[in-house]
Amino acid sequence: MLDKQILRSAFFLIFLSLVTSLSANQEEEYVGTEQMILEANHEGLAKLMRQLRLSNPYAKESLSYQVWEEQAQFNIPILVLASFYLDDFCQMNQKQRVLFSARDCCHWVDIYSALFPKYESIYFYCSRLVYSNPSQAYIEYVKDLYSENTVIVDGQATGNSCRKFFSNHFKTNPCFLPLVGLIPNHIAITYRFGDHIELLNYASHGSLYEYTEDGPQFLPLEYNIESVSPAYACVQKCIELIGDYDLGSFDQMLIEMLLWDLKLSSPVLKN
Repeated sequence: MLDKQILRSAFFLIFLSLVTSLSANQEEEYVGTEQMILEANHEGLAKLMRQLRLSNPYAKESLSYQVWEEQAQFNIPILVLASFYLDDFCQMNQKQRVLFSARDCCHWVDIYSALFPKYESIYFYCSRLVYSNPSQAYIEYVKDLYSENTVIVDGQATGNSCRKFFSNHFKTNPCFLPLVGLIPNHIAITYRFGDHIELLNYASHGSLYEYTEDGPQFLPLEYNIESVSPAYACVQKCIELIGDYDLGSFDQMLIEMLLWDLKLSSPVLKN
């Protein structure tokens, strides 16, 4: 009887060891875009993405799970790489204040602030509607924020409405830098494959329709707030972890590869 108990215990320990080993191997694996980034010699970024994927708190078949996954596999690495470009740009052009345009930059402002706290990073309320028909309160709001040491960034944009606003009301051409530019002769981080970047950066508020003395006034949100909450949660988890990894530097080819893969995918909030 004792021998049988010993044998059963031995088999149980072997089984437990195999399960533990398999689980550990699964955690060590890089999947999807993580593998591509690892092969591009950005191990720290790949590790951050993997950790975010493994930290997904939602049920695997749920919409929330997919929204979190898209942040971990696409949006966060794109915004991290774009942040390194933006840091280089600010150093080269002596910019200390960065205005992150609403609404496309709702996540970028948080990631950039975590990576580069030395800058004054501000979520900047703007929209084509308000640029084209600004109140005096809005003109004063922009006047207080923008100066020679400032750059305005955006997600995917031409920058035309921004430039026209500044030309009309301040007689100047603003320093404007989009992540994905739509006009080749204007500076941008990249000019290609930006079709879906906006779909991963839906904000928790509607579009700005007016700016009064009481502050920004928004249109009703076009989508369910619960559908974008997992994206905010994933970005906050990223910020908790971001200091634990050496994320490297800007890589033009890699950010374009990520944007191309995103273009080929169909983000869950596309419709």
